[in-house]
Amino acid sequence: MCANGLGCDRGYYPTDNGTCVAYYTKMVGELVQTCVGGTVEAESNLCQSGVCTPSNPGSNKSTGTCTNDIKSSYPKVCEEDTDCGAGDHTSGVCTCGMNAAGLAYCQPYSGDIPKANYRQILSTHLKSANIGRCQTMRRFTWECVELVGSNAIGTFLSAKYWAQNAPTLVNNDDCVKNIYNNHAYFYEEFCPEYGCTSNGDWSANTCTIFSEFQNRMGIRLCKTGQVCDVSATE
Repeated sequence: MCANGLGCDRGYYPTDNGTCVAYYTKMVGELVQTCVGGTVEAESNLCQSGVCTPSNPGSNKSTGTCTNDIKSSYPKVCEEDTDCGAGDHTSGVCTCGMNAAGLAYCQPYSGDIPKANYRQILSTHLKSANIGRCQTMRRFTWECVELVGSNAIGTFLSAKYWAQNAPTLVNNDDCVKNIYNNHAYFYEEFCPEYGCTSNGDWSANTCTIFSEFQNRMGIRLCKTGQVCDVSATE
């Protein structure tokens, strides 16, 4: 029942009263009515950090308090979950990678680049003046991000994929990037029709990309320090 930029801070029981709260605004130490987590970080998109500490760890009906985000030695090679501890967590999640060396990596924590970057992009999206243009159940979808226009759709999809699948993306070779993990890399590193280079004279610093995911052409800014090479326009 909350507006698109607000989440409902409410417990699990039918008698619980909820309050609409702006996403990613509750400070460290503030109470959230729902905080589910056991041996790994408990997430709450009402907390600035995106995470909380449950008052009853392991319960699916626990309240909690917003806590600081945790940074680990990301990207960290692992062989088992106990290699992935950080902060007060003695273990994390060790996941097989998709790299030539056959290494597994720890899932990132809330303060590590993949999750922190995605959280910032979501926060910008949810604070947009145009967020009300989306149907309420679709506020977190890529279609809503595209409609609102607060972030480039490619940037959003790439950040989301890294936040959810970072161990499978670390040290991918070009073949894996193109075939298996296109959503994470395509928008940043591959640019059909026009390519971003370190030399060129197109002052707009933009290039054309084709999204197989959406089956459409799009325009995006080149990375910092790059300009668009318009020599290959056929």
